[in-house]
Amino acid sequence: MNNDFLLLEPSQSEIFRIGRKSDCNLVLEDRYVSREHASIRFENNLWILKNLSQSSGTFCNNLSIDEKTLEDGDILSLGTQKISISIKNKTLQILLIKNNESAPLVFSKNEITIGRKTKIPEAQILSSACPAYLAQVKKEEAGYSIKFKNKIFNENKKTKSSFVLNENEKINLPWCSLECKDSFLFVHKQTPGFSVEARNLNVIVDKKQLLKSIDFYLPRGEILAVIGRSGQGKSTLLRLLLGKHKIENNSTLLLNGISYKNEKIRKHIAFLEQEPVLRKDLTVQETLELAASITLPKDTTEQEIQDILDNFLELLSLKHLAKSKTVSLSGGEARRVALAKELIGSPGLILLDEPLAGLDPVNIKILCYHLRRLSLLGYTIILTTHGYEALEIANKVLVLHKGREAFFGTPEETFLYFDTTSPAKALQSLKESSLEKWEQSSLKERIFPEASEKQIFLFPKIKHSVSCFSYFKILCKQYFRDKGKIFALLLQPLIIGFLFSQTFSKNSSLWIAAFALILSANWFALSLSIREIIQEKNLFSSEIRKGVSPFGILFAKLFFISSIAFFQTLICFGFLNAVLSIAVSPLWLCVAFLTTILPATLLGLLASCLVKNTSQANILLPLLIIPQVILGGALVPIDQMTTIGRMLSALIPAKYNLDCLKNLFLNVSIHSQDLIVPIILACIFYIITWRLFSILGKAK
Repeated sequence: MNNDFLLLEPSQSEIFRIGRKSDCNLVLEDRYVSREHASIRFENNLWILKNLSQSSGTFCNNLSIDEKTLEDGDILSLGTQKISISIKNKTLQILLIKNNESAPLVFSKNEITIGRKTKIPEAQILSSACPAYLAQVKKEEAGYSIKFKNKIFNENKKTKSSFVLNENEKINLPWCSLECKDSFLFVHKQTPGFSVEARNLNVIVDKKQLLKSIDFYLPRGEILAVIGRSGQGKSTLLRLLLGKHKIENNSTLLLNGISYKNEKIRKHIAFLEQEPVLRKDLTVQETLELAASITLPKDTTEQEIQDILDNFLELLSLKHLAKSKTVSLSGGEARRVALAKELIGSPGLILLDEPLAGLDPVNIKILCYHLRRLSLLGYTIILTTHGYEALEIANKVLVLHKGREAFFGTPEETFLYFDTTSPAKALQSLKESSLEKWEQSSLKERIFPEASEKQIFLFPKIKHSVSCFSYFKILCKQYFRDKGKIFALLLQPLIIGFLFSQTFSKNSSLWIAAFALILSANWFALSLSIREIIQEKNLFSSEIRKGVSPFGILFAKLFFISSIAFFQTLICFGFLNAVLSIAVSPLWLCVAFLTTILPATLLGLLASCLVKNTSQANILLPLLIIPQVILGGALVPIDQMTTIGRMLSALIPAKYNLDCLKNLFLNVSIHSQDLIVPIILACIFYIITWRLFSILGKAK
């Protein structure tokens, strides 16, 4: 977030004065602005703007005015300053877009550094998502050479580390644009929002057409409300923008002129579900800190991060909840926290699925106010809604019926088109003929703007501070803050170990004892890991899409779960050894336990990637345990199995684990294959799980 904006709400009872004088309600430090430049008053339920300047004048939507009734969406120009007007329910909001006119870079030395922390104002990129030092710029005879600190990607994923900008050329970065004009280099600031262009959208899933012939264009910084009765394709459209569905070959879906499938631009998409998924054992502050480590550059200082988090907590009225666990939040508070989490990386597109559903009128009003405020700050927002309050803040409305477009336009045009002031009645009137009526409507012909010139987009590679250790710390907080879970994890081995001490004796078979311990280790590892991915699948999908390494997340889970299962298995062995008095090398015992626990943990994580919900995971758990029991060789010797049974047994880690531990208990040499094969199987499970995990963040 940057400091380029100021939001004010004038009172209806007083005249709001704008100018250079210190006693004006809005003071503009601009030499082209008069001491008393303009005034705004509320009269006859209308907001009236009056020009007071005799020199530079006042402009509204690029037209010079003396007096004008303000309308929602007007853009005022006073000197070099821009002011955005928002009017909803007779309430006026003024968003001052501070002077962003770019000054050319002046080269007092051979090279200039551009970035977030450069000391040259003209070269400074204010976005918190930009690296501290982005690139070195050097003036050449014909233009400027730009050497980026890290590699850069174009929209076709090709990489290089430098770029030459010639006269009248312009390149776009996620936070600014660089332009060479009249032999000068300009660093233009820009708002974060993407434009969204959809032409002839067709989506077919399992031979069923979910969307057909959808056309719309949403400029950056605007809000699109997608309305329609249940099952008409609203959520499908959001899932498509997220990359969860695939469009037909004759369809086009572009974000800032780039395909929605481009992984670099998809990192800048934020998604807020109807029921936001938050890590319940983390506080609001910790939730936002993790989001910052995922989306902000690694060179962002702790103080900068805290300032950014404070800004968003203030922006969304969450400051008093910073230390609260997310599980304790109300529905409206949880949605605002999820929204703050998504906003930290300055996303170009914010998608919200039924954000007003289930909220009380007060929380609906609060959330709508914040969404409108974000739009004024330049964010592009698309939301689906049954709560028609969202139409009051929307710039555009898309009406869907049976997966097809029944209308697209402004809210005012929507009511005129359907000849009603009630959105509910407009939807009730929809039928098959409504689709044909829209196809023939003259309003549909003006959806798209004139074709613009092809632009160059570059995406610098950004290093982030999130790591495997970050997710390990999260797992520690999630487990150790849940006292019930910790008690259960400790109680399990104590009960099983106690039962071992009461059922085994000095005369018991070490073969059976080894089998009981191997079976317990498998149970501990599988029961812990089989729900680990599916229960946070939506969170991981978003985080991987934003650039988090699936390899790192998987390794953190493997290390954490294996450590707990290892500790539980040691407790069971302690009870068993108290009865059997087994003389065993501690080192080799640890190796035997690890070769048992690692493949079992990874098998559970693999299953967790494949199931669709935690209920399926619970049902699958015994199906993973039973083969270890039957084919491990303890119930039926391997040589007494059928050919197929022996072949299946060779793929069961428990067979090798059992042989290894039995030989260890009997003080017999361990066969190398009993250690190597389980590790090979664990590596295979890891690679498959990693590949499945990686798919979560990719577009179809």
